[in-house]
Amino acid sequence: LTILIHPNTGDGRADHLYYALWVNRAQPVNAYNWPAPKPGEREPLEEVFPNVVPTVPLET
Repeated sequence: LTILIHPNTGDGRADHLYYALWVNRAQPVNAYNWPAPKPGEREPLEEVFPNVVPTVPLET
């Protein structure tokens, strides 16, 4: 299992290429057609709603 963890800074390209954290072995990220944002321009950020209420009961 390999996991890529990255921030959401508004620059998706940099988030995946430069600010990523890999759990297990790093994998190549194909960003060939992923344009870098222009200076002062950011991608729109989507609102995240964390699940803070567990839905599976704990085993005892």
